[in-house]
Amino acid sequence: MRPRRARWTAGVAAILAVVAAGGLRGEDQSPEDVLKSHGLKRVGTTYVLGSAEADVQKKVNELRLLSRQLNLAVQQQEALEQGSQDREAMIQEMLQQQIVLNDQITALDQEINSGNYFGAARNQLITQRNQIVTASNGLIARIKLLQSQGSNSKVRQQFQGEVSRRREAYTQVVLDLRKLVDTATRAYAELASNGAVVKALEAIGRTSPAQPKLGPSRAFQDNLRLLERVEKTVITDSVELRRTGGGVYEVDVTFNGKVTRPMIFDTGAGITLIPAKLAAEIGLEPSPSDPEVHCTTADGGVVIARQKTIPTMRVGRFIVNNVVCAVLPADKRNAEPLLGQSFHRHFTYKMSPGSGRLVISTVETLEPPQTRTGGRSAKTAAKAKRATRSKAAAGKAKAAGGPDGE
Repeated sequence: MRPRRARWTAGVAAILAVVAAGGLRGEDQSPEDVLKSHGLKRVGTTYVLGSAEADVQKKVNELRLLSRQLNLAVQQQEALEQGSQDREAMIQEMLQQQIVLNDQITALDQEINSGNYFGAARNQLITQRNQIVTASNGLIARIKLLQSQGSNSKVRQQFQGEVSRRREAYTQVVLDLRKLVDTATRAYAELASNGAVVKALEAIGRTSPAQPKLGPSRAFQDNLRLLERVEKTVITDSVELRRTGGGVYEVDVTFNGKVTRPMIFDTGAGITLIPAKLAAEIGLEPSPSDPEVHCTTADGGVVIARQKTIPTMRVGRFIVNNVVCAVLPADKRNAEPLLGQSFHRHFTYKMSPGSGRLVISTVETLEPPQTRTGGRSAKTAAKAKRATRSKAAAGKAKAAGGPDGE
């Protein structure tokens, strides 16, 4: 009996020792350790979820980058469609953008190789670098295409595809950012009701001159407001899509908020075509001084139309201002109006013939488009002006028998 009692006494003592040790560990854990165990780190007087907020900030940086790239692609496409910017000036702008992308790649390489990032954080930097490299390669391809072929239909298709891809990528990043923000917001709400976290903050406050608080940080709140603003600019809606007896699709289009007519939805048409009768209804009066536009008809013939600008065109809830169009001659009475790239290059489309709907998406970039002067960007106009002055100066030097004139 004595050995059994001794073993029982020893067992109880061991259990008590374990409980006591656990109690000591709980008591020995500092408030800072408690907060750290919940993924919180101190930034000033605020304890934040460092990893979650870093993920949000990286996604915001990606959003800003895509916004700039989309804005540039839209400007280039607009200039190409309207023929208001010469090919060489456009190539120069694209080369400048290429330099910016190369600088971004170099900066990311330095961060990746710095040894300060590990695991998921390093992978995110690599992913961001790969995205910029892809954008750089696409830009190089467009430059080469523009240099070799000029402003033809293949170039327009290339630019339209690039803008569509940029819009899709931008929209996806907005959706991804919303998920990250919601996850972090829920985590902060749970921590705010966590007794251990509340007690740890109170304990630190008793020995600190400034009362600590639980995040989110001010930067996170700024990013949240940015996201809410951006989400309002990402619009997706659908409009009725009708199939005509000729096997093509048409949508209702409202001109200048007054006249509504069906138009053939043609993704292959480079410019919107307006018959003379419809042009008269919406107040367009072509004149011999208007630029000529050579349009290919359905039978393969070429018709000389006149280029005009429609103040506003609306499809569903989507409105485009100053749409370039070609007004057909009056003798083309049977010509159908075509809704071409000069309108729908502003959007991304998904046709669903089975449901009879056309799904339209659009986004507005964070940066406003550059102010244009006479159809050119202000930057391009300034370059052209400087180039003109340089040529004039060179001409004067040559006429005066200077070094170039000898």
